[in-house]
Amino acid sequence: MGINTHILLPAEARAEDVVQVMGILAGLKPKKHIADRTWWVEVPGAKIVPSSGQFGCAHVTIKPEDGQKLIDGETNHSCFMILSAHSGQQAGYNTKHGLWISTSVTPFWEAVAYGLARFFGGEVDRNDCDETDVDFAWPKASDLMACDGARSLSLPQCLPNRSRNLGRSRNDARKNPS
Repeated sequence: MGINTHILLPAEARAEDVVQVMGILAGLKPKKHIADRTWWVEVPGAKIVPSSGQFGCAHVTIKPEDGQKLIDGETNHSCFMILSAHSGQQAGYNTKHGLWISTSVTPFWEAVAYGLARFFGGEVDRNDCDETDVDFAWPKASDLMACDGARSLSLPQCLPNRSRNLGRSRNDARKNPS
């Protein structure tokens, strides 16, 4: 086993929505679809596929369909997601429930992890082998269960300027979650 970044999002976060936001954070362009009196957002190139032989798990792939590069200059990224509510990711971890994502430890995934936590609320453990279990925390989004897709389109306003130092401490986030 190598070193991983772990992301724990609220259990209410839908995996499909999380993958769409991951795609936007990676630089994919969202498309707004309108039909009758409803609309929804799709992010072409952000895909989730159930893992064969691993119940409740999925593989996420972020790859532009037009051959363009992502924000870090790469052509694709992938990670692992546990779809059911999960209680901690390893022995000795505090019991926590939510949608759990495991990625490699890279500046790209660190930025995506912080963006997801800021958007949905949640926790990030940048290095699962160090002494710190929570490197970054953000309160759960108050409109997480909104079904109109507006939250996905408002994503740019919750993102910092794509700098490497995207996180704030748990105390800072609780004092001022803007």
